[in-house]
Amino acid sequence: MNAKFRRFALFLSFLAGFSFHCTTDKAPLAPYGTIDENLVGAWLYRKVRPYPGLPTEIIYGFLISEKHKMYDLGVEWSTGRLSLLPLPPQATIANACNGDFEIRLEPNWMPVRESYAFEYRIDGNELFFMNLAPSIFASDHYRRSKLGEKVATPVSTEFEVQIDSMHYRNMGIYIFPSAYTGFDPQQDDTVLTITAYRYENNYTIIKIRLGHFAGSGVYELGSETNGNANYEIIIGHQISSISTSQQSHAGSVTIENFDQTNKRCSGTFSFEAEGYSFRDGSFDVPVY
Repeated sequence: MNAKFRRFALFLSFLAGFSFHCTTDKAPLAPYGTIDENLVGAWLYRKVRPYPGLPTEIIYGFLISEKHKMYDLGVEWSTGRLSLLPLPPQATIANACNGDFEIRLEPNWMPVRESYAFEYRIDGNELFFMNLAPSIFASDHYRRSKLGEKVATPVSTEFEVQIDSMHYRNMGIYIFPSAYTGFDPQQDDTVLTITAYRYENNYTIIKIRLGHFAGSGVYELGSETNGNANYEIIIGHQISSISTSQQSHAGSVTIENFDQTNKRCSGTFSFEAEGYSFRDGSFDVPVY
């Protein structure tokens, strides 16, 4: 999961006849260097995922500010527009000029090491990175974009539940629809998984798996049933999880509508899991 949220940098290299413009911020943050003014703004990356049961495309980007910060971008799925993810800055830019790029990852991301240096090249509206450390960035190729640009078809994606005193709701802005359902590719069309993502200080994921799925109806959750629900909390590289598998009968999910033609699924749920109470849950999500 956190591999999805490691971020990136960009590339500027010397093309014949290309002129670079590196300027110091209006309010420089010593001891940082300069930022190529052509790098400032929004950059977009998209990747098709040919995996059944998962959203078909990741749409991710980052915003480089004149204040030496990199912010993650995603899609506001109700509008399909490129937007800032509700996350803290992912990196501070130490230097980005004349083809050289150095970033310092923010403590939130718990990096293996603090600083990364690589090269970049800008060719028109395309940004390329070179000599990247493995698994640090989502891609080495981005295109110029802008906040508010429509980059995806709008998708309605709603998932919410009361967890003890906390109201859980999926993210409105994410790199793919943050609540969805689909069949487990390892189980053919017999196991349906409902998934939701949320961020508030850390990532949390709810996954509800329904075995022997047969469309609309009531599905029991627990160790003596064909259904199970997990609640995962991700802090840095650490994942903790609670599950309904510790109880014989923990709760249930009601599938009110499952429409394969229009790719929509809706329903309600409630369950207990290791001392946590999940109440008044509901979802209306796309099917992949």
